Amino acid sequence: MASVQATGRAARLDVDNPEQTPATYVEGVYLGLRSVVASPIVVEDRVWGAMGIGSRRERLPEDTEQRLADFTELVATAVANAESRTELTDSRARIVAAADQTRRRIERDLHDGAQQRLVTLALELRVAQAELPPNSTRSVRTSTAPSPEQPAPWTNSAKSPAASTPPS
Repeated sequence: MASVQATGRAARLDVDNPEQTPATYVEGVYLGLRSVVASPIVVEDRVWGAMGIGSRRERLPEDTEQRLADFTELVATAVANAESRTELTDSRARIVAAADQTRRRIERDLHDGAQQRLVTLALELRVAQAELPPNSTRSVRTSTAPSPEQPAPWTNSAKSPAASTPPS
């Protein structure tokens, strides 16, 4: 298994094979196995893990490497899918959080901005009224000047959208 993870390639160990290195032979005897095949699990071009199969009685068939490689490819696909699903879930959470933050900012700007513009406009109107000469026509003064007791009609209609949008 260590050589599979180190090289990223499948490996086979047969204790009765004279071509095996002494270390491999000792490892096989130590494990009590006569034949071992291992294959890497490669996810996104990196060795994610390895899977092996062994036999204590007889040598594994020659097609075991290919069959195990096919299986580890399925495992790698499952691992990649799970990782992608996790990344997608995290990405969705970031998008929702960003949208919520933007919505709250827009609500706050609408609420605060409209209110500030109305107050500014009301103050500018009072300054303009104060600058009118005392002998100006009364109709100009009364058409632009709400009494202090009664707010201008446009303030109520303009306040309603701001009031219906709560700040965060």
